Parts: sequence; C-alpha cells; structure tokens
Amino acid sequence: MRLERVNENQIKCTLNPEDFLERQLNLRELTYGSEKATTLFREMLQQAEQELNFFTDDSPLMIEAIPLSSDSALLIITKMEDPEELDTRFAKFAPNQFETLDSSEDDFFSKEELKRADEILSMFQKVQEELLHSSMKNKTDLEEPQKDLVRIYSFSPFDAIFPIAYKLNPIYHGENAIYKDTNNNYYLVLHKSHHTPDEFNRVCNILSEYANNIKVVPGLEAYYKEHLECIIANNAIDICASL
Repeated sequence: MRLERVNENQIKCTLNPEDFLERQLNLRELTYGSEKATTLFREMLQQAEQELNFFTDDSPLMIEAIPLSSDSALLIITKMEDPEELDTRFAKFAPNQFETLDSSEDDFFSKEELKRADEILSMFQKVQEELLHSSMKNKTDLEEPQKDLVRIYSFSPFDAIFPIAYKLNPIYHGENAIYKDTNNNYYLVLHKSHHTPDEFNRVCNILSEYANNIKVVPGLEAYYKEHLECIIANNAIDICASL
C-alpha cells in the first residue's frame, strides 16, 4: 500500500496485488463493503496519519476509486470543506479503466459489474457511515482518553534548533524534549498534548522544513529516555526560543 500526499486536503493510495493477497481481499469484496474492506480503509487512514501527517479531523471524506487492473486500484481521498459537495462528488470513476479488465476472471469484476459504479459508491458510503459512527461514539465515551500523538524529528548540529524554536514558540506549547545520541545527532520529541489535530499538523509541517521526520514506533520515546542523553527534558521549544 503506497501513500502519497497530493495537498493539504488530499492523498492518493495505490493498492497493489500484494496488498489484496496479504489481506485475503479481492476487488469484489471491496465493492460490496465487507468487514475486510472497512478494516483496510481504517488502516489506510492510520498510515496516512503516521506517515503523511494527514488528519481527517472528523471531516467528510470524498473517495475516488479508479480500478487499475483486476487486482489493483487507486483510491484518492479528499477532505471536504462543504459536506453538501458529497452528494455529487463523493466518487468518480475513469470509464476507460473499466474496459481494460478481463471479464473472464470469476474472482474479480466482470465488465457489467464494473459499469455499475453505484455499487462501488454504496460501499464507500457504508465505510464512511461506519467511520463517522465510530467517531461520534468515541466523542461521547468519557472513559476513553484522547489519543496523544507523538512526533520525533532529528537535526544536527544543535544550533539548528534555534530557527525551529523561534517559529514554533508562538503556536506550539505541548510537551516536548530534546535528546542526543553518541554521534551528536539531536532528536526533538513532541506531543500533540492539548493542541487540535490541525494545529499539530501545522507544527509538523513547519518542522519538516528544518528537520528529518523519524518514524515513530511503540516504545521509541522510552528508548530515548533510557539510552540517549537528555539535553532538555521539558519545554525545549520555549527554552531554546528564549536563548
């Protein structure tokens, strides 16, 4: 599954044959909105959040589905500012793509099925409704704490932190710290804390211009705390901006 950010509100996801094989999913199941398809879509959004800083922010989503072959597809996901646009723009399909598929494949689409784009649209509407329902449930569940996202950026030398701090200090006030490894590489660890996803996304976009984004895996921050030298344990951005 290959993700690519088009702009602030849109990403593209290419699903290859290996993606379908790994998840034991085929295009027919994708069309009819199976549980596997819903799981795939959630995984796609989570990966986009981690790798591309693409947050849906509970916004309505438009999904454009373009079959590339009998076992691959391109999905274009767009955050919509006006929910009413979904009525006419929720899904688009490339007609010339339908003609390239082999109708003899029993496990995938026939040409007749591919032409019934309303069935594919129905599947994505079902996924969107389930995601929206899940989002609303999480909002009303007071026992479930809000997820605190963590991002890590590397930079060198240490002086490189100062232009970063000057830009971020007015807009970012979450939990953050700086660590140093034995090769004199520095790591800025930031938490979303009380910031909204849009605010945190803006912070991450600025950071990407000055430092390298480190892929965050479970336990990475704990590893830094235990094995790296802590340069500034708390409020690193505020401290560096004041120097």
